[in-house]
Amino acid sequence: MFGIARAANEFAKVRRAIGWPPYHELNLPMEAIESIVRSTGAEPWFVWSIQKRRTRGETNSAMDWIVEHIPKDRLIFEVGCGCGANLVWLAQHGFHDLVGTDGSASAIAAAKQLADLTQQKVSVHVANGFVPAERSGKITVLLAINCIYYAPINMTEYLRACRDMLAPGGYVIFDMVDRSFDHLPNNQYMTDDWQLPEAKRRPTQYVVRMSPDDLMEKAAKAGFSMLRQLPGTKSPPRYVAVLQRIESPV
Repeated sequence: MFGIARAANEFAKVRRAIGWPPYHELNLPMEAIESIVRSTGAEPWFVWSIQKRRTRGETNSAMDWIVEHIPKDRLIFEVGCGCGANLVWLAQHGFHDLVGTDGSASAIAAAKQLADLTQQKVSVHVANGFVPAERSGKITVLLAINCIYYAPINMTEYLRACRDMLAPGGYVIFDMVDRSFDHLPNNQYMTDDWQLPEAKRRPTQYVVRMSPDDLMEKAAKAGFSMLRQLPGTKSPPRYVAVLQRIESPV
């Protein structure tokens, strides 16, 4: 299975690099997306995140893995879903049980309009936190991309809470900033501020950083195995972890 997944991921990387087909784009007019973001008051960053989707290694690795391994009828739940671009993309690729939450009402409003624009059915609502509020035990994939390292988190406790929400054998997929980021100059400051005078730089947005080995250890304590480590980004150094629930937790 790992050989097939690795080959699929390499093919996806080549496909993205040459721009054929436009696999990871939402194929929507940018002016329509910009209008949705403006009208809802959502973060302008969402426009960039959709426009540059092809270059976002952490998102693309997660999407590629889901398409390769998850049946289309399984429940995928994304926390911190923002404007819902990942859910809309999954819907465009045949998935039809998609739920998302975000703490921002404006982001959820944008997500609903984006789904309407693409004529895709996704269910999104406002909710704080990175664990679904209701314990369903039916979630096959709990997705958390570009969100959980922005605030202090006890990873073992977080994963234990996630485990209760998953169906047997279910997965948690998220990206994580590697500890190697600690050794880069200015890592204590927000990356957007690195070119500013030091007195004007804000504290780093990457609060949680963890090596794959550390994450593997914490995952085992929470009842998960670290199934895969997928490519993320170089700056900051970031990888995507695929954790699978095991049925005999330590």
